[in-house]
Amino acid sequence: DAGVDDAFAIAMALKTAHQYGYEIRAITTVFGNCSLDQVIKNVSKVRAACGMDLHTGPRIYRGCDDPIIKEFKMDAAYFHGKDGLGNNDFVDEDSGVLDDGNDAAGQLITICREAKQCNAAVTLLTLGPLTNLAAAIKMDDNLVLSIDSLVIIGGCGNGHGNVRRTAEFNVAADPEAAAIVFDNLAAKSKICTVVSWELTLATPIPWEVFDELNSTESAKRSRLNRFLREISTFSYCPGKREPIPHFSIPGEHFNGAVVCDALAMAVALNPEAMIRSSHTVNAEVELCGTLTRGQTVVDWGCYDGIIRPKNCNWVMEANNEAYIEMFKAIYDR
Repeated sequence: DAGVDDAFAIAMALKTAHQYGYEIRAITTVFGNCSLDQVIKNVSKVRAACGMDLHTGPRIYRGCDDPIIKEFKMDAAYFHGKDGLGNNDFVDEDSGVLDDGNDAAGQLITICREAKQCNAAVTLLTLGPLTNLAAAIKMDDNLVLSIDSLVIIGGCGNGHGNVRRTAEFNVAADPEAAAIVFDNLAAKSKICTVVSWELTLATPIPWEVFDELNSTESAKRSRLNRFLREISTFSYCPGKREPIPHFSIPGEHFNGAVVCDALAMAVALNPEAMIRSSHTVNAEVELCGTLTRGQTVVDWGCYDGIIRPKNCNWVMEANNEAYIEMFKAIYDR
């Protein structure tokens, strides 16, 4: 749902995925931080900034433009700007192309089937609401069994939300879709990897590193560096740099750029280096709570006598040093 942190994540993939043995087959789009049409334009702009187009880079597919319950649609313009990229008017998208293909859900199924035919592994990283994946699961109930590695950024395991008191944005934006995904994983005895809101707070890019990468001198080195500097000015400006409270430890703060989706991309590309500790747990999504709709309810080891099927490898600690190096690799230096 390409906002600013999504742009960093996509750029990381386009610049470095080959180093980790990946071929990017598709980028599917979904509503979220801004409207779907704007999201598609934004992904196109990131691809163009990386020196690619539909002939030299991955294709962009149109996904869902509304949550399952349309009345609850939300966006994140307050952080990402009205255009999702910090209110910047870029002209260097892919020749004005809005999208290269339709049917994101169908494309997910097609890629998984093609991979099976050629004995290739599939990694799927979700950077926004889970609506596209839920739609694909409705089309193919066994789809998750064809995905070798599913990494989801979303949810909070400690009840400290960001868009609602107990809910994180990607799950809260379409709780029904998230419930379909987590419930299907549990039913199929499939484990995904979760990069949670609290993990992103605990793994920032130090301001001195972030500012050097996005300096005026850095922007002169390449089109991509200039693009990343410009989209950062709104979301990571000095006025938004108040220390973020550590929700688990009263009185402690983290001080740095929280670039959520870039962290998730780093975990997806290089899990061996990035994941320091994790717990395998059951997670469900609250759909009916008056105060807690959209909360990811995690069973950390409940004593209610119910054995719940595990469906998540919940990352508890990430390697911040490795993440910083992977983040630096996005830039031309």
